[in-house]
This record gives sequence, structure tokens and C-alpha cells, in this order.
Amino acid sequence: SKVITVKNSYFLHNSGKTGGGGVYIKNCQSVHMNQTQFLFNSARKSGSGMFVSKGTVLSVVHSHFQQNSGPGMFVDKAIKVSIDYSLFHQNLGKKGGGAYLFDATRVTIYNSTYILNAAREKGGALTVTNKDNLRNINIFFVNCLFMKNESPVGGAAHIEKSSKIHILNCSFVNNLASETGAGIYVEKTSALTIARSNFHQNSGKMGGVAYI
Repeated sequence: SKVITVKNSYFLHNSGKTGGGGVYIKNCQSVHMNQTQFLFNSARKSGSGMFVSKGTVLSVVHSHFQQNSGPGMFVDKAIKVSIDYSLFHQNLGKKGGGAYLFDATRVTIYNSTYILNAAREKGGALTVTNKDNLRNINIFFVNCLFMKNESPVGGAAHIEKSSKIHILNCSFVNNLASETGAGIYVEKTSALTIARSNFHQNSGKMGGVAYI
């Protein structure tokens, strides 16, 4: 299928042996999730709520990921990923508790909230990473809240191998990293811009606010 649209739907208490406890989508040109909830799903490896692989465009709008184990969303190889007006709450993963985004050329996250997510290794709320260093990859966080997320590295967010990161009008509050970068951990990135953002009561062994 070239285009998949899911609207006003629930994925509840599902499980997958490898990935995509709620939904597994591969080789689609465009995937649109609107007003969809992924709740209490699990997967042994990745993407307990949603697993999307090798697509061109993924958009998630007014959607809710809660208490998924795996992490909540896993995206593998997409040109453009946009997450708008969505909530990630109490999800758990190895890397990226709320979401793990791999090999996306452009990531835009607007007006979204990440609360009480946890990762066992990196990126309590989310991890964004790429196969190649410093490709033309742009990441935008605008009007987002990261609160009480936890991970050893990157309590709220872990971002690596990107060319440009923009953080605008965001709040990082009470995030925790047992090792480094309680608010945000950035590595192998050529440019980072933070404007009109608030970092409050984040705690980490190194880099209470950010590790760059």
C-alpha cells in the first residue's frame, strides 16, 4: 500500500514478538496517524505501540502513546517524520522510552508533551540517531514539554549524528540522568540552536541541563 491513514482508533493491550505490538507498517510511501491511541502495548525488541519502517513520510497528530513497553514508537528509515499535538506518557524502552527515530532526514516535533517516560540506556523521552555522521539532517523541537523523564544518558532526549538541531520555546523540567545530560544529550552534531527555552530542576551526574 502506498498510503495508510489511521484515524480515531485505539490499539490496546497488544503484543508483538519482535516489533510493532500495536501496528507494524513497512514500505509505505506515506503513513498518517490522527487522533489515535496506543495504550499498554508491548514488543520484545522495538516499537511496542507502532513500528514504521522504510517509508517516505510519517505524520502523527493529536495522538497518545501511554504505558507501552518497547518503546512507544519506533521509526526506521523515513525521509520526513512529524509529530504534532501528541502525548507520550509512561512509556519504557531500551533506547528512547517514548520514541526511537532512526535514519530520518527531517524530524519536526511541535506542541507535544513527554512525561514520565524512561529508557534503560539512552533518551528517556526519545532518541534520534542516524547511520551516517553529519548528513543533511534537520531536527526541530518547537513548543514541547519534557517532564520527569529518566535515562542513564539523556534523561529527556538523546540526539546524535545530525547536522542541525533547533530547540525553540521548549521546557525541560525535572528530568533525570544517572550519568550524563539530564535535559538533553547531544553528540556528533555540527550545529545546535536553543532559543526561548526553559531548563528547570533537571539532574545529572554530568550535565544537569545538557551534555554536548
